[in-house]
Amino acid sequence: MKKGVARLQMFGLLLLKLVWLLAIVGVFLFLFSAIICGAGGTVGFIDTEFAISGLIVCVVLMPITHIGFKKSYIKVFVDGVLKAELPGCQYQMGGGFDKNTIDSMFVLVEPGNMYTSEDMLSGEYKGVRFQMADATVKNSVREHLYGDKYVNKLYKHFEGRMIILDSPINAPKPVYVYSYEFEHRAAGRYNKYMSSETNDRVFGDIFDVLVQQGGSAKIVLNDRVKAALKQLYQKYNNVGVRFDNNRIFMAINTKEDLFDWSVKRGMTFKKEIETVNKQISVIKDFVDLIYGYDNDEIGNEKITTDDNIELNNNQDKELSDDLLWR
Repeated sequence: MKKGVARLQMFGLLLLKLVWLLAIVGVFLFLFSAIICGAGGTVGFIDTEFAISGLIVCVVLMPITHIGFKKSYIKVFVDGVLKAELPGCQYQMGGGFDKNTIDSMFVLVEPGNMYTSEDMLSGEYKGVRFQMADATVKNSVREHLYGDKYVNKLYKHFEGRMIILDSPINAPKPVYVYSYEFEHRAAGRYNKYMSSETNDRVFGDIFDVLVQQGGSAKIVLNDRVKAALKQLYQKYNNVGVRFDNNRIFMAINTKEDLFDWSVKRGMTFKKEIETVNKQISVIKDFVDLIYGYDNDEIGNEKITTDDNIELNNNQDKELSDDLLWR
């Protein structure tokens, strides 16, 4: 991309973000002014009608500029990376996982009563189907203080990325792998898989492995899978992964939005492209390792049908507009 065009696009994005921020500030200023004027006071040259009109304009501008910025960001930074790295994938800005999917399919995060999900990315990578979306799970509760005093508190159970992948290993009973940093876990009756049984001290030091009663983690935790999980931990720390039948469900507490700008990193064309590449690399790197596409014989182990490990090479690979597992 020519530097002049890139700079112009960057300027347009920053301008949209600036207008959005000014609209937020305007909401508070005009709301305050309307309240003061309505009570008979004065705020400089502002009267009640002017304050209400300004408030309406700012309220309308906020969603327009926010959506405009998001769409422009996708066009400038994301579309090209997706076409190059994950050709054929589908992106839906408003698509995501619903409450039932998060609670009943992922079964990794402690349920809440406030759910949001967006930025759905779905497709195939080297024949392996995937879905990835941002998700947030919160729980709003009314807690008793003393006497007749109560307070409303909001607890954030999860904020990050949720992913579903086809698995090369069939786990008849669910196997859960949590990093010790993952706090709000879904409740269930599990047998703890002792770290000594993994024959990997480093793995046991960073992951807590739980198996549904009657299941076995040995079917899942071969050298490739452990290497992929350790790599995932090195990048994100706060992760939960569930292996169930021929699917892998992942919950990564990234504390950031997918395909969106963060003021913490500033804004340069190079940084944003690097960020988008990093965000989609979680799928590529994990698949390459567990399927052996990295051309590196980790522990001289290749995926085989030995030791009760069943490949799913004959799975139907046809993508649908609905969720992959339906």
